[in-house]
Amino acid sequence: MMGIGYILSWGIYSIGRLWFGIVTILTRLFLLFMYPGDDIWRYLWEGYLQTQGISPYNFSPNAIELLPYRTSWWLLINHLDVSAIYPPVAQWGFRFLATFGANVIIFKLGFVGADLLVCWLLYHRFGKIKSLIYAWNPLVIYSFSGGGHYDSWFILPLVGSWFIFDNIKSQDNTQIRKWILSSLLLGISIGIKWISLPILGFLVWQAFRRINLKLALLVLITGLFPLSISVLPFCTFGKCPLIPTSSTFVSHGRSAELFPYLLALVWQGSRQSNWIYALFLIAAIAFSLIKFNTFQSFNQGYFFFLLTLSPIIHAWYFTWIIPFSVGNQNLGVRLISLSAFVYFILQYRMALGDSSWVLIDRERLLLWLPFLLGYLWTIWYNINRKNIA
Repeated sequence: MMGIGYILSWGIYSIGRLWFGIVTILTRLFLLFMYPGDDIWRYLWEGYLQTQGISPYNFSPNAIELLPYRTSWWLLINHLDVSAIYPPVAQWGFRFLATFGANVIIFKLGFVGADLLVCWLLYHRFGKIKSLIYAWNPLVIYSFSGGGHYDSWFILPLVGSWFIFDNIKSQDNTQIRKWILSSLLLGISIGIKWISLPILGFLVWQAFRRINLKLALLVLITGLFPLSISVLPFCTFGKCPLIPTSSTFVSHGRSAELFPYLLALVWQGSRQSNWIYALFLIAAIAFSLIKFNTFQSFNQGYFFFLLTLSPIIHAWYFTWIIPFSVGNQNLGVRLISLSAFVYFILQYRMALGDSSWVLIDRERLLLWLPFLLGYLWTIWYNINRKNIA
């Protein structure tokens, strides 16, 4: 139903502010009471532990030391043998929400609040019609309101950083403050989700190209500041165990991937090491730094490469690229907002006792092909339009 409504919205040429707001808000309220994805139990657990004075980075949920703290929903936590993987600013957010109660609805409201703020920012920047690609997007609505995933938290400061960066015109005191504010918001985004870190490289590079090395260093320091400060309470005796690199999830986990799956068809050994895809991603980031000069184009390119190269993909990961596709109404992004739901066949099989967690070929094709073809078509269309102009 939501998918059909979303497709029909592509043909809307005019809509009142009231109807825009009603659909945007009510769809999220309806899904607020949907049974959540299993990530939310991890958020609740890590927030709850912090209210008890315990760092979630020090122990996995099944640690003997945490036996007295197990809750009625403890068994619902995913990856019980892995300690916290979410960055420290996100952990502070979980702790804040947990002070009001380790409750699914409370946490969902926190994520939906950030999501609605993103809708508001996009609405004021691009107008009602263009922002429908995000505001009425079934994948966005499900991910934050239905599934209860926290990704809206890192998207919000990232979009804020983008809009401030785009308002930088020339070098004066006011513009320097905008550079700092843009990099500070980006730093908050990094502290919430690690994947924003390469975007700081874009901001630093632009500061160097447009102004000078001094500003580039200032942008770098400012961008790393939120993460550096927020991590201190979790560090003891010089140890900051922020990423459980020894876990199989990090080292060679797989989920609905594209490029790693194709590579494994010709090189079976690639299935055992995820670090090799960082090399491909570094090359893609370097290409994007050279190719793209705007925050929007860089991020759309960066997230495209990140998603296609990543060995671990979950449906809600595609929400990362959606805000940066509002301007050009990228067809691939609109299509993946529907085809990404193929991913949930994995959870369906899991419920039936099949824990293999592997998409068959036609399912993988149905998930990824609309994204790739639509994305390439948008690039081709934009190039032709420029040539005609």
